[in-house]
Amino acid sequence: MLTDVEHEMSAEDQVISRFQESGGMITDTVTGLLWRAAPDRDTDWMTAHHWVENLEGGGWRLPAKHELLTLYEAGISWHRQGPLENDGQSAWSDSTGPRGANAWIFDFLVGSGSMTDTGSSTGIRGFAVRAP
Repeated sequence: MLTDVEHEMSAEDQVISRFQESGGMITDTVTGLLWRAAPDRDTDWMTAHHWVENLEGGGWRLPAKHELLTLYEAGISWHRQGPLENDGQSAWSDSTGPRGANAWIFDFLVGSGSMTDTGSSTGIRGFAVRAP
């Protein structure tokens, strides 16, 4: 249930107030999760996975499907990404298919996910997430 103040805030303001950036990390003030956006370039699943594994501080991982969905439900979209701003349309998840040939991506333009070949990269970015 939104408060009266939240009703008066624009969608952009709600995203900005929910996600606070500090030191290259983005905190979701509702879930408590910490987020980082990978470099803003087309990225296949393996490259995203290696990037996450090598982040300083440990505990980073590719987000689960439901975590990417919570970003979208919070107002993050291809047109309004707040502190996760990049030119990508989709983001990789940690969910892979049989034998790792496919992985689930969330498409922030259309608001849904699908399985995609892990070698694909066009318009796909990586996000890292961890518990505080």
